[in-house]
Amino acid sequence: MPNIYLTREERLKNRMTAWLTHEMRIRRMRQIDMAKIMGISQQALSMKIKLNSYSHQDILCFFDTFEPDSETVSHLMGVNE
Repeated sequence: MPNIYLTREERLKNRMTAWLTHEMRIRRMRQIDMAKIMGISQQALSMKIKLNSYSHQDILCFFDTFEPDSETVSHLMGVNE
């Protein structure tokens, strides 16, 4: 589905998933590794990624783990959009 038909919330969720999977990939981090940091199962993380469904706590955990700069955080959170 082209981005023009997605809601703002859907675009932000897709953006978060793309960023998360990219950060995991460049660090050669497996889902099981990230799941352990989050205190959940690998299957639970897989479903969150598949469904683009993240809680505020999940997002804070991602930011604590990968330490994005303020520009990246603003982009991911849709500031000035």
